[in-house]
Amino acid sequence: MADEPRTRPPAAPPAAAIPGAIPALKWGLASAWSARRLLLVMTACNLLLAAVAIFPLFGSMNASLSHHPDAGRLGREFDYRWWTDWANDQAAAVTQSVALLGAAGFILVVVSAFFAGGLLEALRTGPTPRLQFEPMPDPFYRGATPEWRAAAPGPGSVQIFLRESARHFPIFLLLLLLSLPLYWAAQKILNDAALVGLDRLQEGINDERIGLLLTVLRAVAFAAAFHLVTVLIEYARARAVLEPGASMLSLFTLPVAVFRARPLAFLGVEAAAFLMQLAAMLAFIPVDRLLSRWPLVGATAGFAAAQVFLFARLLVRAGAQGAQIRLAQAWLARGR
Repeated sequence: MADEPRTRPPAAPPAAAIPGAIPALKWGLASAWSARRLLLVMTACNLLLAAVAIFPLFGSMNASLSHHPDAGRLGREFDYRWWTDWANDQAAAVTQSVALLGAAGFILVVVSAFFAGGLLEALRTGPTPRLQFEPMPDPFYRGATPEWRAAAPGPGSVQIFLRESARHFPIFLLLLLLSLPLYWAAQKILNDAALVGLDRLQEGINDERIGLLLTVLRAVAFAAAFHLVTVLIEYARARAVLEPGASMLSLFTLPVAVFRARPLAFLGVEAAAFLMQLAAMLAFIPVDRLLSRWPLVGATAGFAAAQVFLFARLLVRAGAQGAQIRLAQAWLARGR
């Protein structure tokens, strides 16, 4: 029993009032940064799956480029003609890699659901201070603080992270399976059916600006519906972590309840997270183009920049999940 605080850090006390979007997001980002070691583990898993999926292409691409007369130019900029010729010549390898990419994508979704439990357990503890001393109760120290007294532990070690992930995985896997019909409905209604209907509608529209506006609105509606399903599942996961054993109905009604209590905070967290994701992408694009001018260093530096970009996206998404937990904690505290 003495080791229990060390193996599972206590949850941070929930706020009495539901905070606004900015305080909740600051708390969430600080919590995500405290759990950065766990995010690095998730980034490494993503990288491993991607490497396994595209590895069969490396040999044939290298052989083609090594003997290509324009290899130097191809290394600096993408040539669609070379890609088309090579893809036709290596159709079997491309087909195999596409199949592997599909399998890796499916595995990544399941692995993400597995890791979600451990990450949310880490985020619920909140940001941890770098250094925090406590006087020892033992009379031997006479109220003094020993120099070896370490700071409060972080959100959890990798071992605890994996253990908590395994503990929450059954309910998270069930939530993942329940989300698939919702994603399918969004795809069929707002992507497949809406595209057909939009094509028919645009046949009678002479103004191209109106047609473009309708196309943009359709795409925005599809992205919003897809993200809405994601947020619904994320709040359900948050309540499953905060209240183990809660009914399925209470899991799915939590986002509705939080939205009704603080709609601006609810929407503000998602909007701010989207803008930060967009800023990370816009910052990565010029870096990637700049590195492509130097083929000798571009491959290594570009690979490193891509991993930093992926980590930044994970950090922002984890920060948004931490903010969701903060809002959920505050809402649940009101009912106690």
